[in-house]
Amino acid sequence: MRAARRLAEEYEQLTELHHEDDAAIRRELDQQFATLHGRAQLLLGICGVLLTASVLITTGRIIGRGSYELERVAGWFLAAAGVCDITSTAICVGGVLHIRWLTQDHSDDIRTWTMRAIAHRDRKTRAYHVALGAVMLSMVFYQVAVLIIVLQL
Repeated sequence: MRAARRLAEEYEQLTELHHEDDAAIRRELDQQFATLHGRAQLLLGICGVLLTASVLITTGRIIGRGSYELERVAGWFLAAAGVCDITSTAICVGGVLHIRWLTQDHSDDIRTWTMRAIAHRDRKTRAYHVALGAVMLSMVFYQVAVLIIVLQL
């Protein structure tokens, strides 16, 4: 009920902002999707960098200089960081960058179409926020692992 009310309020704001111009409303939503997809692609790039850095740390000369127990703990943190990165990547690709064309929704009523588009955008936004949280957690795990390794030098 609350979500439906919020969708209706956002629809009203869009129609007021664009003076009920259907084409302008569609362009506005298209720009919002483009922004969301651009940010998801950036997040995928960050995941790639973090995974690459994790591999470099685990195969680098630094590992092997300290105590076995601490190396093992650092390894677990690196593994957790990798799992978070891969999870984030899967969420971005499956939940945000998954293509479902808004033109597939056939509706003569612009209000119905717009509210479906807003709900679709909101689902993608929630997926993006979850992926972002997983990347942030990955960064924490990665930094803890690096700290453990560096403290052994």
